[in-house]
Amino acid sequence: MVIGQNRNLACWRPVASSGAIETDLRWSATYLVDAISALPSPSGLTVSPTDGYLSAPHEKVDEPAWLEIDLGEVLPIDEVRMYPARPQDQPDAPGWGFPSSFVLELLRGKDDPEPQPIYDFSRGELRHWLHSALVVPVGSRAYFSPSPPSLHATDPRTELPVDPISARYVRLRVVRHDTRSQPYVLALAEVEVYAGGKNVAAGKPVTASSVDRDHGKRWGLAYATDGFDSRRELIELPEWLSLIEERRTLELRSRDIQSEVAKLAEMIWQRFLLGSGSLLAVVVGTAGAYHFRLRLAHRQQTARLRTQIASDLHDDIGSNLGTIALLCESLASQPLSSEQVETVREIREIAVETGDAMRDIIWIMGPRETSLQDFIVRLRQIAPRLLPQQEFELQCADNLPAQRVSLVWRRNVFLSLKELLHNIAKHAGAQEVKMAIGVERKTLVIDLSDDGRGFGESPNRGGGLGLQSVRRRLEELGGALEVTSAAGDSAAFQLRVPLK
Repeated sequence: MVIGQNRNLACWRPVASSGAIETDLRWSATYLVDAISALPSPSGLTVSPTDGYLSAPHEKVDEPAWLEIDLGEVLPIDEVRMYPARPQDQPDAPGWGFPSSFVLELLRGKDDPEPQPIYDFSRGELRHWLHSALVVPVGSRAYFSPSPPSLHATDPRTELPVDPISARYVRLRVVRHDTRSQPYVLALAEVEVYAGGKNVAAGKPVTASSVDRDHGKRWGLAYATDGFDSRRELIELPEWLSLIEERRTLELRSRDIQSEVAKLAEMIWQRFLLGSGSLLAVVVGTAGAYHFRLRLAHRQQTARLRTQIASDLHDDIGSNLGTIALLCESLASQPLSSEQVETVREIREIAVETGDAMRDIIWIMGPRETSLQDFIVRLRQIAPRLLPQQEFELQCADNLPAQRVSLVWRRNVFLSLKELLHNIAKHAGAQEVKMAIGVERKTLVIDLSDDGRGFGESPNRGGGLGLQSVRRRLEELGGALEVTSAAGDSAAFQLRVPLK
C-alpha cells in the first residue's frame, strides 16, 4: 500500500520484481496490489443503522439492472469503491448480491453518448465473494477492459494511464447477477467515488432500475452513499491506519500489564503456599491449571479446525461445483442432441443441489453459537429452495425465547425438517405447504402440513418417507414426531423438541 490523498496509489499498478512464482489464485506479484489483504474494511466504531441498497427480485440471472450516482457537477474522478452488502439479519454470506458480470462507467452528462467504462467485466464472471470493497482506480481501466494488458512491468504494454476522468455520473450496469441465491438481487452496502482525495459521492442522490420494498427500513437508495457499510461507519485510510497502529500499541501495553499481573499473582501464590506449607495444594492447583489449559487449547484447536474445514469446503469444493454448473450451462447452449442436453441439465442440477447441501453442512458445523432466531432465519432461506413448485408459508409465535441452541440440537432439528420438506416436494404432489413455530412449556413445537395426496402409513408405525430417520434424530434430543395422514388426503407433522 502506498497512501496518498486518502487512497492506496499502488492499487492495480504494474509490479516488477527480480523474480516471482506465478500460480493462479495462490501466488503472484500482481496480488501485492489487488486491494485484498489481511486488513478488513477501513471502518470506525460507530455501528451502522443501515444495510445498504437492495434491488427488487429478478427472475432471470441475466435480467438487466443498473445503479447511478449523481455527483452534482463534473469532477476529476480518480477511483470508485464498491462495498458488498453484509446484512445483519441473516447468516453471513460474503459478497451476497454482488453482481458477477457488470460494467462500471463514468458519464459527463445524463445522456452522454460516449460513457467511459473503467471496469468492463461483461464477458466473464467475477466472484467477488468477499467482505472487502472492490477498488477500481480509473488509471487501471485498460487492465479492466475486455482485452487487458499484463500488470507486470517487464511487459511492454504496461503503460497504464494515471490521469483522472472528468465526469458527473457514476453508473453500474449489471449484466449477470449473483448466481448463488434465488430470486436474483443486486445488493451493495456503499459506493464511494474519490476525486482529489475526497469521497465526492457521500450523501449524493442515487437512482436505480428498481428498489426492494419488502425487507424493512434498513435498505434504501440513499443508504448506498450514507457513509456506512452494513456493519460500521467507513473512515479514511490514513485515519484508519493510525487507529490500527494505536490499537497495536495498546495491545502491547495490555500484554505487558497482564504479564506483570501474572507475576504478582504468582508471587502472592508462592508466599501463600510457603506460609501454609501445603504441598498438596501446590500439586492440586498445578494439575488443575494444567488440565484447564489443555482443555482450553483443545477447544480452540477444534474450533480452528472446524473453521478451516468449512473454509476449504467453501473455497475448493464450492468453486469446483460452481465451475461444473457454468460448464453445463455453456454446453446446454451448444448444438447437442435432446438426450445429451438432458444429461447436461441433470449434471448441472446435481452440482447445484450438492452445492446447496454443502452450504447447509457448513452452516451446521459453524463454530459460532446459533440463536433460535438465527435457526428460524435459516429455515426461511432453505424452505423455498426445497419447495420450488409449492407456495410456502411460515408463521412464528411472538413468545420465542432469546436462547442459544447447540450444534447437536440444530443439526438434528435442521436435518429432520429438511428431510420432511424434501419428501413433501418429491412425493406429496402438494400445492401449498404451511409451517407454524411456537413454544409450549420450554418445548419447541413445529407444525408442518401440506395439501397433497398423503400416504397410507399408520402415523405411529415409523416407516417410509424417511420418518424413521426423523424420529431417531428427535429422540436423541428427547423429542418426538407425530404424523397425521391418510392415502389420498393431506398430511400433517408435529415436531416437539425440548429447548435445553
